[in-house]
Amino acid sequence: MLTLDKLRVYQNFDGNIDGWARASGGSDGSCMTDDDWFLIEDLRQGLDLVVSGRASPAFAASLAQRLRELTADEATRQALRELPSTLLQAAERTLSETNKCVVLDYIAAFNRGDVDAVCRSFGPGALVYGVLGWGEVDAVKGIWNDLIHCFDMKLEVESMIAEGDTVAVRYTERGQSIGAFRGGPVTGKRYEVVAMEWFVLKDGRIDRRWGARDAAAMFRQMGLPLP
Repeated sequence: MLTLDKLRVYQNFDGNIDGWARASGGSDGSCMTDDDWFLIEDLRQGLDLVVSGRASPAFAASLAQRLRELTADEATRQALRELPSTLLQAAERTLSETNKCVVLDYIAAFNRGDVDAVCRSFGPGALVYGVLGWGEVDAVKGIWNDLIHCFDMKLEVESMIAEGDTVAVRYTERGQSIGAFRGGPVTGKRYEVVAMEWFVLKDGRIDRRWGARDAAAMFRQMGLPLP
């Protein structure tokens, strides 16, 4: 029998049964069981079908009967109805994973020095904000060329998170002074800093990108004056 306490446990772990099992050892005071967890999932999917209009009248009636039989009271049934749509959550997860792939393609293009491919990762009118300048893609293309050809910059992904149209990445950024940057000296010295980028995507391409890195440490490690 499903109760409000069991639904609260389910919500607290965002429907992640593995997380619940690891945290509680299968015992959390609510008498929640694996079967309860799977029952919640099953009823949620049935409610999604009814709400979306894809269920037959017979299915809807059967589901209503199951809800009455398998839940403790009307408050529990209402709480179950108010859980976020499994279909919506699945769509959001799919969107997030797709957007991660777009960002990973951008990173791979940057690491192989393919600035044209980097630019193709961005949609029309996209804006790029960074330590060394900002603007539309054509305006910052020269900065990317400098970073690649003067510093041999490479990005190693340490962490990436995505939610809907937003992706955030933490990198270890490494490079070396191999070319004259804006007329400055070439030292051959290497650098390593933490860098972060925040992306907003639209229609499968990057629409906004913000970048942050410790430029002072970067130039200091290479023995170069700050730009």
